[in-house]
Amino acid sequence: MRFLKIIVSMFILCLSSCQSETLNESSAMNSTNIYNDLNTFNKMLTEDSNFYLYIKDDTCSLCVKITPLVNFYFETSDDILLIIDVAKLIEMENKDILNNLKDDLSNLTSHNFYKSFLVPTIAYFYKGKILNANVGLTANKDDLTKLLSNLKNPSIANKNPGKLPGLLCK
Repeated sequence: MRFLKIIVSMFILCLSSCQSETLNESSAMNSTNIYNDLNTFNKMLTEDSNFYLYIKDDTCSLCVKITPLVNFYFETSDDILLIIDVAKLIEMENKDILNNLKDDLSNLTSHNFYKSFLVPTIAYFYKGKILNANVGLTANKDDLTKLLSNLKNPSIANKNPGKLPGLLCK
């Protein structure tokens, strides 16, 4: 009987440790194609990479609602996503990169990113340069999938930059 209790206890302990590892991995964004640091952003720009940049703010209720959906999309996609909190972005040391980003986002979306960063914002970079960007996102999975696909399309980027459907949290 004592042996059975030990086996059951070990089984429960194993289950709880496996659960905590899964939660820790997902919260740390250890997916092979999701990153969240400025060093990776700088590296991807200099290597002329293709990737999405998702700018969010942890105090924005819309960002909090949408971020898990964005993460899910990229966890099941081959595309690369870089998630940067707006506070980290503003504090980045390389002000040239920051100012170029503000210029590009302002031109593509008709919003003044020098005045304030609008969140959520998602941009697609092709060979290290912004192809298109959108301010505001939708919490609908199908709409998000369509939006992300449209951001990669150069003909849509040139016809209607920054005006794809979405919600905005300032």
